[in-house]
Amino acid sequence: MRKQTYLIRKGARYHFRRRCESKLSIRPISITLGTADPGEARRLASRLAVIWDETEMDMQSNFQRGTLTIEEREAIFKNALKEELAHATAHKDSPIGSTLTPPSLHKIMAAAYRILRQVPHDAIGIEAEIVESVIDDSWSDADFMRLIKTLEIMVTPMSVSLSDAIDALDELGISHNQTILGDARYQKLRGFAEAHDRAALLDHPVIKTSGRGVMALLDDDIVSLVLQQLSEKETIDPSPGQAAAKIGCGNEYLNPSSLKFSEIIKPTLQALFIQKKWKPDRGQRDAIAERFAWVMPLLWRPDP
Repeated sequence: MRKQTYLIRKGARYHFRRRCESKLSIRPISITLGTADPGEARRLASRLAVIWDETEMDMQSNFQRGTLTIEEREAIFKNALKEELAHATAHKDSPIGSTLTPPSLHKIMAAAYRILRQVPHDAIGIEAEIVESVIDDSWSDADFMRLIKTLEIMVTPMSVSLSDAIDALDELGISHNQTILGDARYQKLRGFAEAHDRAALLDHPVIKTSGRGVMALLDDDIVSLVLQQLSEKETIDPSPGQAAAKIGCGNEYLNPSSLKFSEIIKPTLQALFIQKKWKPDRGQRDAIAERFAWVMPLLWRPDP
């Protein structure tokens, strides 16, 4: 069978002519070789064919799909969940000497990994808005400061690097480009955060009675049952904050509290300042709120 040389002759000159397999161009691409010597033309065409093949391979790699499939994402997530769960539950057999209770530790670690999902692997710092997005009113000041320290020392953007993402993809035999690597890193961080969420459930009666120990935390059905029971318990036995809300139900002014006005309004306005992205107002909102607090007792009187 005759070897394809990609050579054609136009008049006295030779040209290299070849189709682009990546289908970026419908027509064949023709390149003049600038010679009428058939031997020189074959030599040049051979070198061009090698360069062409290398270029085509690079192009095909760069034009790969931009996302993982659902099954691939789930596989990376599950592998990361299992990997981190081993570390997250090590305190049961090998105490790490933490002064935190395990649930508090897991809450902080899970939040840290969720924060990292929102920043690139080579980020120098983390914006305050990203940190604020993963915490709520249940966080104490002490836990918030521990989270900040954790992000500075223990869980940093490079905790899951692109090299880790490549390893996760290679383990599953998945080819990768920059977009795929970012997707894989996100799934690993998602798995790490979930591992600490589940580790906090280790002492739940459903997990204990399963007889499977830590392995029960890998069972989605068991974990769903635990979360369902916790949700039902919270509805029946509300937290102090929820109970206070129920006491004031039906009367918007009735909310018994021993806190001073300044202890309530300042953190409330600070939270709203971040949430609503308010511009600095030189204390006008504080002043209005304070006047409102003085006026309301004069406007409202309980029914006799």
